[in-house]
Parts: sequence; C-alpha cells; structure tokens
Amino acid sequence: FTSFGKRKSLQGTAVLLHEGVVPETRITRLARCRHAWNPRQRYWHAETDVWGKTNVCGIRVAGDSAGVRGADAAIASGEAVALDICRELGALTLETRDRLAKAALFRLYRCDAMQPFMETFFAPSPSALLPADDSVVCRCEELTAGELRRTIEAGCYSPDGLKSQARPGMGTCQGRMCSAAVAEMIAHAHGLPIETLPPYHAQPPLFPLPLEELASMSIPPEGL
Repeated sequence: FTSFGKRKSLQGTAVLLHEGVVPETRITRLARCRHAWNPRQRYWHAETDVWGKTNVCGIRVAGDSAGVRGADAAIASGEAVALDICRELGALTLETRDRLAKAALFRLYRCDAMQPFMETFFAPSPSALLPADDSVVCRCEELTAGELRRTIEAGCYSPDGLKSQARPGMGTCQGRMCSAAVAEMIAHAHGLPIETLPPYHAQPPLFPLPLEELASMSIPPEGL
C-alpha cells in the first residue's frame, strides 16, 4: 500500500476488508413496510419521506434502516422525525417544526449530495457477493458457497426457497450476514434481475431469548 507517497508493506496471516453495507431491516419487513432497492450498494432499505414516514400508518424510520448515509445523517434524520412527531401530536406548529428542522434538513441535504459518489466508490466487490466455492457464506450454519450453489443449480429460485432447502439464514443472525451473497448467487445462476428477488422473510423473535422467557409470557385470551 502507499502512505504519504511511500510504498509500504506489512506481513500478516489475515486481511479483513469492509465490503459494502447491509442495513438492519427485519423489523420494517415484519411490519410490512415498503422497501426500495439500492442498485449501487445492492441492498434493500425501508422507503420513507424526509420525515421518516413509511407506507404503514404510525411507523417511522430514522437512521440506517432507511438507507445507510453515515452517522451524521442518522442523527439528523432522527431529529427531523422527532420534530415531525411533535408536530403531529400538536406540540409544535408546522411553522415551528420547519424552523427547528432547518439545520437537520440541511445536514441531510449535504449527506445526500455526497451519497452517490460514496456508494459508487465503496460499492461491494463481485468477489464478496459472488464468493469462491470454498468461502463460507452462512457463518451460523457453516455453509460454503459451493454447497449453496449446488442447491441453487438443482432448482432454487428465491432466498426463502434456499433457506428451506439448505438452511442459510436459519442461524442467530437470521440472514443478516449471508442474505446479500445468497440473492446475488441465485440471480447470477438463473439470470434473474436481483431486484425481483425478495429478501428473507423475517421471523420473530428477531433476537435470541431463553425458552424460559417464552414459556413465562402472559398471553391474552385473543392471542398475540
């Protein structure tokens, strides 16, 4: 690598590279919020307006789940969402909301202006999304790309279909680590537009919890 104009090298047994971003969307998918496809970073994110509103009444999203734009944008979007909620509850007038949100919206505007360059320059490489056969794609179930490719080529056309046949996405992270590569591998194998492949269907509970906690839940007569 080059640092301050000088060529340098370091010895090591492993190199870990950051490849793209994957926002957390399991909650918004469970809530049936509409999602949009990001073709540069190749991920799904919740579709919102500038005030965080989704197509589901009463549900708003701020931060990375609505598109990864960095820490400053996440904070600014949270401020905008909070101010509009205050307006909706009658604590602020429309004019006051707009005045207080002006700084946050300007920060969002600046982040959005830079976003196309950042997403293109730091796009995930093909080797990360279409890994070699001996690469582990699903860490939870220890499944390699070669194992998954054999199942895909045998006649699997969707992430949920592969999940039921070979178990990627069934582990603790529920597909957060493997979903992008799985979708790319299916699309590549069958010549499908990747934006037509829906992500894994999210299943509750979203995070591990003890069976004791489930067993001790108080369930109302009408069910959950």
